[in-house]
Amino acid sequence: MSSIFIRMQEGMTRADLLYGIYLFGRVVYDTELLRRLIPEELMQESKYYQRQVRKITRQNTIENTLDLLEDRFENFVASPKILIALYFIHVTGSGEV
Repeated sequence: MSSIFIRMQEGMTRADLLYGIYLFGRVVYDTELLRRLIPEELMQESKYYQRQVRKITRQNTIENTLDLLEDRFENFVASPKILIALYFIHVTGSGEV
């Protein structure tokens, strides 16, 4: 078993392996079981986990921004320019448009 870890790509960490097991394990096993077996704290150092968290955070920010604008302005309809700007922020992760 330890020879598998020796042959892993350089730069791959224990956290990356645990996050991969968690992701692919959800196909076969109950997500709650995997959460108990692999605590989130052990996966937080994974570069793939961190990338996913950033992506989800950006998406939630865009959705929350649109909801806030709709709540604040009764008849608010996001113009194509606003949607393009928010999409650009989401894709690039940049705050500059």
